[in-house]
Amino acid sequence: MPEALRIVLTVLGFGVGGVLVLAAVIWLSHRNLRAAHRDGTSTSAVGDAFGIMQDLVSPANARAREDLDDAKRHVQLAPDTDAAPTRVRVDLNGGTIRLPAPRRDPAS
Repeated sequence: MPEALRIVLTVLGFGVGGVLVLAAVIWLSHRNLRAAHRDGTSTSAVGDAFGIMQDLVSPANARAREDLDDAKRHVQLAPDTDAAPTRVRVDLNGGTIRLPAPRRDPAS
């Protein structure tokens, strides 16, 4: 086999092999990003990386977004002072929960 033909076939073989490996890597990484785990979460590490980059570029917006998320999750733990406590009766054997009837305001 001539030397030039051997070089051309070698380059062609490595080129085709490289394209096939690249296609497999792209397909597997796309499949990994779209797949969900059994607990419902997904593997979105690339999305998290881009989110971190956005936080580095614009820290004021990132801080504002975190503050808004914290405000959404805020729960008031103290009940109203003028509200009477609600008593709930639970029957574990019968599988029932009884709530008291709602009180009606006598003024209405």
